[in-house]
Amino acid sequence: MTVNAEQGYAGTVDLKCRIKSDSYENVWIIDFKTSANIWTEYELQVSAYRHADAECQRTGILQVGYKRNKAHYKFTEVEDKFDLFLTAQKIWKNENDNVTPSQKDYPLSLQLTIPPSLPGKKKNQ
Repeated sequence: MTVNAEQGYAGTVDLKCRIKSDSYENVWIIDFKTSANIWTEYELQVSAYRHADAECQRTGILQVGYKRNKAHYKFTEVEDKFDLFLTAQKIWKNENDNVTPSQKDYPLSLQLTIPPSLPGKKKNQ
């Protein structure tokens, strides 16, 4: 889990890894998706992860089960869209400022009772 306490959000990262080559080494956050498309929400999500993790330098989306090529996956690097994420967060907060989540209270224990027989049924049916 990654948390940005300053901006007030958290999320669960699918993969954080270090990718090395001859010329560079970067820490990536990669999110797995099963969709055939990369939606703006996905880009905002990984951008938010990037700004919640001080080590992260690059972000990407790995589409698994991708049916548009023979490899059945597609990897796309995502440019930082954190400013757009913050705007969406402000809109959400404005629309949900006075909303409280519904709460249901459930008993701490349950007891199962089985009736001896159902009306109209014979015991061997």
